[in-house]
Amino acid sequence: MAVSSAVDGATTEASSWKLGLALWIAGMVGVVPTILFLLPAQLLQHIHRPLRLPIGVVLLLGLVQGAGILALFVWAGVALAPKVGLRAPGFAALVSGQSVAPVLRRQLWPGVLGGLAVAVIPWYFTSHGLIVELHSPGSVITAVLYGGITEEIMLRWGVMTVLFWLGWRWLQNSRGQVSVGTAWAAIVISAVIFGAGHLPGTHLLLGHLTSLAVVSVITGGALFGTVAGWLYWRYGLEAAILCHAVSHVGAYLAYKIG
Repeated sequence: MAVSSAVDGATTEASSWKLGLALWIAGMVGVVPTILFLLPAQLLQHIHRPLRLPIGVVLLLGLVQGAGILALFVWAGVALAPKVGLRAPGFAALVSGQSVAPVLRRQLWPGVLGGLAVAVIPWYFTSHGLIVELHSPGSVITAVLYGGITEEIMLRWGVMTVLFWLGWRWLQNSRGQVSVGTAWAAIVISAVIFGAGHLPGTHLLLGHLTSLAVVSVITGGALFGTVAGWLYWRYGLEAAILCHAVSHVGAYLAYKIG
């Protein structure tokens, strides 16, 4: 693996596993409460048929599955992000023993402003019963941890990075930097995948999927993902994480006030 600067997100082969482990642990911070608390407390009440396995076994299997899927996304990002100029500078600084604060400071305002700008999307979803994350302080904390950290690691660090690499590899023959057109294509495609990924949960909540629900979820998720993807591209993964987390907090406050 090419060696650049650890703060820029490119790590040596000896330290890449540390970056991967740090990202996996961060992602599990969202996976664990979602599987163990949000799922049984809020989602299982919408299932109107007996489970074939004890609830404890279902949750354990879900936890193992979530950990494994997360590991695949983390590995993809660690392997490919340095090749296409994508970064997780805060995590890279952390595992290299450098100061994290200066790195995160550069991502603070872009992430906060981006989160405030897209907060209307999770607010709309909550107000129309399309998601359950924002109905209580406990659920919004879970949404911040899973959405803000885990989803960004999987969708931006994982999926978007792979799309960046595929475009660079196939369209540019692995030459030069990723072009602006390739970057935007990867951002938008990963954003649409992000939006469509919320359809199973929406179907579970509503019991069916109306045309309005499908259009709303995919369009809203795509707009949200585009902003988060642009922040990842231009500032780093932590800016996208911050954007996602701030959006849920802002949406929760707006939902409660409204």
